[in-house]
Amino acid sequence: MDASDLRSLAVSCPGLPDLCLNGVVAAAATWGCLHSLTGLQQLCVSGIAVKDATVGSIAQVPSLKGLLLRDGAVTLSGLQRLTALTGLQQLEVTGCGLGAAQAGKLQLSCAEVRCQGVLMVAGVC
Repeated sequence: MDASDLRSLAVSCPGLPDLCLNGVVAAAATWGCLHSLTGLQQLCVSGIAVKDATVGSIAQVPSLKGLLLRDGAVTLSGLQRLTALTGLQQLEVTGCGLGAAQAGKLQLSCAEVRCQGVLMVAGVC
């Protein structure tokens, strides 16, 4: 899947509830089309696309309840952008170079945060 496929998907399927994007190669600006997916509740993104700029675009999807970020390069400041997702209930970050100590510093209101498969905080994180 490339940038044009991602844009087409966002336009064609705005009510899509679940989406898993593995290895999508797209410029950071392309990820902004995700806000068109007004019914998106669960999102999985893995590979080189997992970067701070991508997380910033993901933070523009207010309906998101669950997010899995895997095998990329994201920082604590990048993840802090997710504070805009007030309905986020689950966040899992695996293989992104973020340590458990850093993940424990997240200031998110969500039910569950996992880093490398370890539950960091339940309730308010």
